[in-house]
Amino acid sequence: MLELYLIADNAESPELKELELAGGLTLKEFAQLQKIGIIGNDYSFFDDFRLTNKAVEGIVGKIDSHYEKLSMRNTTIDKLEKILKIASFQEYGLIAYCD
Repeated sequence: MLELYLIADNAESPELKELELAGGLTLKEFAQLQKIGIIGNDYSFFDDFRLTNKAVEGIVGKIDSHYEKLSMRNTTIDKLEKILKIASFQEYGLIAYCD
């Protein structure tokens, strides 16, 4: 599971116990999101990474563009969108840890 935690853009890397969990993705979900271009190939499921609030907003934009082209919803995209909107609403980024 890739767990995504809320983190302020200017925050150092805090202890995991200090972070609020926004949600998580399975390897299959992560791979699907990469395959359709929502998550860039420069991110790896198995490596920790960090997304700034600007990067979060960029991915939300990709999701919006994706849905403009399609008439049906995708539960994996919806799951990621929910996580991103939690971060976006609080003007936070996300830090990802694979467990």
